Amino acid sequence: MSKKNRGFVRVIAGLWRGRYVSLPDNDSIRPTPDRVRETLFNWLREDIAGAIVLDLYSGTGILGIEALSRGASHVKFIDVDKKSIDNIGAYLQKFGAAEQASFLCQSALGVTPFLSEDKFDLIFLDPPYGSGLLQQTLDMLLQSNCLKPETIFYCEKGRRDEFVLDDHWDVLKHKKYGAVEVMLLQQKGASNG
Repeated sequence: MSKKNRGFVRVIAGLWRGRYVSLPDNDSIRPTPDRVRETLFNWLREDIAGAIVLDLYSGTGILGIEALSRGASHVKFIDVDKKSIDNIGAYLQKFGAAEQASFLCQSALGVTPFLSEDKFDLIFLDPPYGSGLLQQTLDMLLQSNCLKPETIFYCEKGRRDEFVLDDHWDVLKHKKYGAVEVMLLQQKGASNG
């Protein structure tokens, strides 16, 4: 087992501040770094309390776990890797928050039939860099019934990844960290109040 796979990622604020979540045994998992999460949750400060959240491409689940730690009411975690889903579930059980989460082991691109009963305030999209999945997933979600008009999307991608935003989107926030680019998006015409 590599040193990376024995690693942990830290919850940086909220109820579980300073607690750690281990990385599942999967070399492709790339947790969002602390400084990027700090920026993200500063951006979302007014939007996180009571939010219903979808964490697609969950990996370690740290984005969704951080959201729950900071007051989100429910997070749906979706990842194609069963070890990832089991790992997230075990930590939320340990933190006493299993009832605030639901889990689905499923490819993100095939997930919309399973979301028909849900309406999300916030969606985290952090697919593997270089996969082209960010564009495809945004397009798929726009066609789904799981969005509110004011749903906020957090998108993370490699700076070299091809990605073009069309007229459906407003960029609320945008920042670059070395080879990583992050942004908050919302459908055009959504209310920001």
